[in-house]
Amino acid sequence: MKVNGWQQRQLGELAELRGRIGWRGLTAKEYTREGPLFLSVHSLNYGDFVDYRDAFHISQDRYDESPEIMLQEGDVLICKDGAGIGKVGIVGKLPGPTTINSSLLLIRSGKLLVPKFLYYCLSSPYFQDIVQSRLNGATTPHLYQRDITTFPIVLPPVAEQHRIVGILGESFAAIALARANTERKLVGLNELKKSLLHQAFSGQLASEQSIEDVDCAPIPFPVPLKGISPTDAHAGILAMAGDLHEKHNKLGQFGRVKAEKIAHMTEAWLGIDLGRTPVKDAAGPNDFKHLINMESRARKAGYFNFKLGANGMYRIIKFNRFDWLIAKTKTALGDRCEEVERLLQRMLHMDVQQAEIFATVYAAWNNLLLDGKTPTDEEIVFEARENWHPNKLKIERQRFFIAVGWLREKGMVPEGKGRRVVSKKA
Repeated sequence: MKVNGWQQRQLGELAELRGRIGWRGLTAKEYTREGPLFLSVHSLNYGDFVDYRDAFHISQDRYDESPEIMLQEGDVLICKDGAGIGKVGIVGKLPGPTTINSSLLLIRSGKLLVPKFLYYCLSSPYFQDIVQSRLNGATTPHLYQRDITTFPIVLPPVAEQHRIVGILGESFAAIALARANTERKLVGLNELKKSLLHQAFSGQLASEQSIEDVDCAPIPFPVPLKGISPTDAHAGILAMAGDLHEKHNKLGQFGRVKAEKIAHMTEAWLGIDLGRTPVKDAAGPNDFKHLINMESRARKAGYFNFKLGANGMYRIIKFNRFDWLIAKTKTALGDRCEEVERLLQRMLHMDVQQAEIFATVYAAWNNLLLDGKTPTDEEIVFEARENWHPNKLKIERQRFFIAVGWLREKGMVPEGKGRRVVSKKA
């Protein structure tokens, strides 16, 4: 059946399905301390992307004997038996050779099926209802590969799949941001509750005191990630950015200046604490001291280094733990990984000066909001150009107005939160 370019097909017609052969099943006694990663359903517990924090290791020989389930980027995994039956994950950047245990099924899309679209299909209530219908009444819950092969897929053209994936990605990112904001507000309310109880039972709460009189610590923004230090998170975000620029042959546009603008927007827009205290610098909001400390840590830890090139621009140089750092950072980001990736995509095609203008306008606008103002476009541009640094006067004013419009168009209007960007003298 085909309507307006949309078709209904069976999954087995659009993708390869592969599982670990029973007689090659591994036991816990064979796990090793190092070697290829061996995934179980636990790796599907941390958001859209397969996570590696709970992975075991196996020997190279055991990995080599099952080439059909050696994972590739874009593979989709589904749990076919056990407590996590029906869980789905998509494989992102692999930290090294990786395979799966017998509870997981590997699904590799063909040319007609976009991997992320497949992931969304299998995560949808429609498919999860199908999964449950196959399990009802079963003594031992299990999804048979032959049944998964016949799952119906409503298939739009590839271009439409990409469009749908983009819309869902932006919508889910907005939901995740709203949830993060709500969680930050709950933290503030809990602190208020503790403060009220403390004041009530220590004689500090006067009978005429109103709620407006009670001190309440501001809701923290930006917020540190769990499981990773702010310095390593800073390095990890830049590693993700460098990796993306390399894949798109744009490393020539990714040096220290653009890296600092990416770091600033990660903190100021997404609210992820990287430990920076930015100031008004010639190239926009900048914390050069923290950047140097982060680079020192990245160099000593075997992540990367920024090296001065012949053209006078610093370039990122990968070290042996570069990919490991990216995997660790994505794990720490969890559900927020897509937000960061979306920001990196938006900044990918900016040249150095565009990134500089973009981050400076955002910071200047946010400063005005922190001052309690409702600024006009003219006031924002004045703050970002004439009231920032003398070097900004070399850039046409119109480019700052364009940046203001672009921020509105992308839904990235500042909210007057986070750290103020002050002058160097201050």
